[in-house]
This record gives sequence, structure tokens and C-alpha cells, in this order.
Amino acid sequence: MEKHPSNPPICHPPPGPATPTALDITPAEIVEAIRAFPNGSAAGPDGLRPQYLKELISLKHQELGKKLSESLAAVANIMLKGAVPQDVIPIFYGGNLFAFKKKDNGIRPIAVGTSLRRLVCRIVIFRLRHLSKDLQPIQLGFATKGGVEAAVHAARYFIEHAAMLDKPQVFLKLDVKNAFNSLDRNYILKCAEEFMPEYYKFVWQCYGEPSILLHGKYTVSSQAGIQQGDPLGPLLYCLATIAPHKRLKSKLKESFLDDDALGGDPEDAFNDLCSLQEALRERGLTLNIAKCELMVIGGSEAERQTVYDAFLHAFPDLQCPQLKDLHYLGAPIHDDAVAGALVSATEASLPIVEGGLGIRSVEKLALPAFLASAYSVAPLTSEIIVFEPDVYCRDATAQWLQITQHDLPHLDARPTQKVWDDPIIRDTADRLRATAGNDISEQARLRGVSTKENGAWLGALPVASLGNLLTDSVVRIAVGLRLGAPVITPHRCVCGEWADARGYHGLSCKKSRGRIPTHKCLNAIVKRSLASAGFESELEPQGIFPTDSKRPDGVTLTPWDRGRMLAWDATCVNTMAISHIIATSARAGAAAAQAEQGKIEKYRDIGQEYWFRPLGFETLGPPGPEAARTITEFGQLIQQETGEKRATEYLRQRISIEIQRGNAASIMGTAPLGANLDQIFSVIRPPLSIDA
Repeated sequence: MEKHPSNPPICHPPPGPATPTALDITPAEIVEAIRAFPNGSAAGPDGLRPQYLKELISLKHQELGKKLSESLAAVANIMLKGAVPQDVIPIFYGGNLFAFKKKDNGIRPIAVGTSLRRLVCRIVIFRLRHLSKDLQPIQLGFATKGGVEAAVHAARYFIEHAAMLDKPQVFLKLDVKNAFNSLDRNYILKCAEEFMPEYYKFVWQCYGEPSILLHGKYTVSSQAGIQQGDPLGPLLYCLATIAPHKRLKSKLKESFLDDDALGGDPEDAFNDLCSLQEALRERGLTLNIAKCELMVIGGSEAERQTVYDAFLHAFPDLQCPQLKDLHYLGAPIHDDAVAGALVSATEASLPIVEGGLGIRSVEKLALPAFLASAYSVAPLTSEIIVFEPDVYCRDATAQWLQITQHDLPHLDARPTQKVWDDPIIRDTADRLRATAGNDISEQARLRGVSTKENGAWLGALPVASLGNLLTDSVVRIAVGLRLGAPVITPHRCVCGEWADARGYHGLSCKKSRGRIPTHKCLNAIVKRSLASAGFESELEPQGIFPTDSKRPDGVTLTPWDRGRMLAWDATCVNTMAISHIIATSARAGAAAAQAEQGKIEKYRDIGQEYWFRPLGFETLGPPGPEAARTITEFGQLIQQETGEKRATEYLRQRISIEIQRGNAASIMGTAPLGANLDQIFSVIRPPLSIDA
């Protein structure tokens, strides 16, 4: 109950006949707003999840979706006009209340409103995004691209330059206690009428009287502040608190919602702190001095101590952290604090397309992320404080030049992280490839895994109901194969040959128990993909070759193109097999391409009523050219049929997952029946490969 205090009586007048009304919400706006809901968004008191609405407006239900969007637009316009019946307002504009634990062990109450309310608020926010210009450059918490980054860079730049001055400077980080839930609603309504009058009727019904929040079997009366979780909340908070911030005199004055920072001469900062404390109190807000932080930089030690004494005399609970411990908006401010947050990298930290696991190293990413961030928000940071990005980034660019031996990116490209990151990635990958030397198996592995198709399984959601959840043993072997790490203890295979530690023998052993399941799973995927695209098919059809027993893996039962059926035959060959290793060490996908040519030759005399597609895949490499083309075509057809834009990527992921399962089964299948697998299969622990 402490988090939801009572509010002074509402004195601000309600909307009258002269209050303007916003333009009607259109069905197109409804559809766009529904699609913008994140997947998995929770339901409010109405029990209606946004995901239900997303499904109903999908291409599968075109006519139903059109009628639904028109009906929702009609309801939304009733809400904009403030015409929701009075009796249902407390529930309709209430919410389900959830309590989340904060880092300081406090409680953050989040209210999840009805889906209809959140839907309308999203549309209103989109229409009012121009108000961010009235808030910038002081308040960066609403519709400000790069707002957090600009605030952090401005604070860092101020502190770095203040340290070089002869006179002490003050940096204050301020915390407002329970800000969103304590803001006086009279100010919310006043600012809504002033800055967004056409939506005042809607805001009045949301906040003009108490609403009911549901927490299990308990109910809480929401009388003050803004519901945390209301999409309109950040804008209303910013509008209600911007006026006193604009009156501040400090050189640095910036806010991100309820997180404020001041920087400048001690006298200005002290006066601003006092005036801001009083202005916030008028709005029902309280500075939590025990969580506010004071930093004095520059000048002599005696001068800095004098400033500390003055502030602490007036505000004895102020915190005075060391510079190395100072964080602002979750980001470390001093270089020592940044260095403490970094970890070393290995091959696993490379991007997936370079053969890694995509678990990027913070240490490797820190430099390009910092440079791109600084240059991308430089115009906004310059509005907050006098800012020279080249001077600010001088040490960082020198470090980047030393690492990459590469020319600096063009000025227009510097806001893009990729132009700073790619040379570092290439340097790391080149050094890894150089360690392979003349080892053709390592060269083949590195070329094979450095393709997006081979690593597609790493991007799949591990959901059991979708068939994407890999067991621990499969993941262990897949990671080991990808990084060239040992996955088994060398042992005698069931075929009599020696199974090596990396498992390569099992991937091509004809007696391994994993080969046939892989082939069956690949064809099952093709059959399901065709069904999703609207084509029924049959596996292992008979009668296509009357004169011999050849049978392709499958054929469509309806015409694929120009009256001809589609026939296919799939295979998955071992990238590391002796017969392929020379080719795959020189070119990724060479074994799959060779296998496809073999299939074409085998089925060259197929009837004119069929289009034949060979589908070649590799254990550690990309699909062959025909398989890649076919996957793309299948994905496009599925997208046309279902409206799923990522259909092609999902198909690649599914195929990649089955290949990893097949690889694991093939390697595990080298063990004699009844063998103690714990003695054969090793558990991979870091480090997995050569340190990058």
C-alpha cells in the first residue's frame, strides 16, 4: 500500500463542451498498433492477451481480421471521446498488479492494464511523438532515439573535462522516491489539457478518479500517480515535471524519466538541488536523498572537501561514492569501472557467421559499441552540453587503430557499430584461421562453420512443443563439432575402425546408428514445408521409374510449376570425410554441391512430368546451391500462404537442428551396444578452443 498513496482531491476541471476531440482512430492504426505488441505480452483484467488479437488479424483470417479491426476502431473512438460508461471506468482503466523485486531489495509495482486501453495508448503515443521536441534536450525519456546513450556520454564528457579544471565542479545524480506512483494527478491532468488537449477526455477517464488494481485476491485503489505499465505513462510524467527542470542553471541538466543528473559550479548545483526539491514536492514527489549521489571533481583536494562539507551540511544523507564506483543509468562512468565489467573472449565469442557461438565478448564489443554510440548521439549530446566527439573519442579511436591497423571509417558511417566491429571480428577470425596452418581438417571445419546456414540452430527458440529443444548431449556435441573441441574419448567403433576424439569418424561410418534418422527427418521437414505452402506430397513414391527400382525421396501430388510435379532426393554428407576433405578445405559447401551433382546424374532420366531437385546438406557446412535455392523458394511460398515473414529463417533453423541431432546420433552410434557412455563421451568445459 505504501507504493500507492492517496492523492489530494482532484481540483482540475473535467473536460467541457469546448474540449476538442482527437481525430478518429482508423482500422489501419489498430492493425499497426496490435502488430507492435511484443510477443508474449500479458493480459490485463479483461484476460485478453494481445497475442490473440495478433493471430486474429493475421493473413490466415483476412475477412475476420478486417471486421475485428473495424470493431476495435469503433471502441477506441468511444474511449478517445471519454464516453466509457462511468460504472465500468474503475475496472476498465484499472489493471492487474505485479510486484517485482528491485536490485536494492525494494518493490517495483507494475500494473498491466486492459489490452484495449494499452492499444489506444500506443496509438496516442505514436500520434504525439512530436512532443519529444518540447522536452529535449533536458528530458530524454520519451520518444528520444539514443536518449540513454546521449545522457551517459554527456555525463562522462562533463566529468572528464571537469577533472582538468582549476576550480571544483559538482556532479549530482538524483533519485525520486516512488516517482510514478506518487505524482499528483492534478498536475497530470493540467499538463494533459495544456499539451495534448484533444486527448484530455481520454486522459481524464484514465486518471480523473481512482481505479482498481487487482493483486491476487487483494484489491488496491490507485488514487495517485501514473500506473507503471501504462504506455502513456512516460509522456505524462515528462510533461508534468519538465517545467522545473527547464528553470535549472547548471551547465549539465538532464533527465531520463525520473533519473536526473546535474553538473556545474557548486553554487549553481546547490541552488538547483534546493529548487528542484521544492518543485517536486509541490507535485507530490520526494527526492530520496539517501539514494542521491554527489561527486566533486577538479580543483584542489582542500577545495573539493569544502564543497563536500557544504552539501553534506544541508543534505547529510547524500552518498559520496568513489569515481570508479559511479554508475549512471546503469552504465559505468569511469574507465576503471568499465574495465571491471569486461571479460576475455574465445573462439566461441565470434559471431555465428564467423564460426563462433554468437555469444559476443563484452571486451571485444565494448570499443566498437562505445565509438558508435558516441558518434550516433553526438548531435543530441551537443544540445545537452558542449560536446566534441573527436576529442571525446580520441583515446578510443587510437586504441581501435592499434588493434585493426585499419583506416578510420568515414565520418558519415561512424554512428554504425558494424563499421567499427567488423575489422575487429575479421582480425580475430584471421588469427584463428592462421592457427590452422596446413591442417586441412581444421581449414575445412572453419570454412564450413563460418556460414549462416550451419549456425542456424543457434538462433532457434529452444521450445519443446516446436521440436526445437535439443538435449544436453546434442548441444554438447554440436558445440564441440563447431569449435573443433573433443567430444568423445577415442574408442573402437562398432565397425572396427578407430573413432577419433572429435567424432569425425562417426559422421560417415556406414554402421553408425545415426545416419538413417537424419535422412528421414530431412525428408519429413521437406514434406511438412510443402504442406505449409499448399502442396501435398508423398514420400518414396513408386512407379516413377518403371524399368528399375530407383525412387526419389518424395514427389508432390499437385503440380509445382508449369504443370509439372516436384520430385526431390535429399542427402547429408560428411564435411570431414576423406573423400571430401580436400574440396571442403578449399571451399565451404563443396561436398554438398558434389553430392547434388551425383543426384542429378542418378535421376537424369526422370520423366518430363517432373522437376527434379537434389537437396544436398553437410554435417558441418552449408547446403548445396540447389538445396539453398529450394529452401528459399519454400520459405517464400510459406510466407505467401501464412503471412509469416520469417518462414525461410525458421525452415533453415529446423533443418540445422535436425542435422545437429543426426550428428550427435551418428557419433553416439559408434559406441558398442551396452557400453558405458560416461566413459566414452566427455563433458566439454571451458576453455573450448584456442583463446581468441
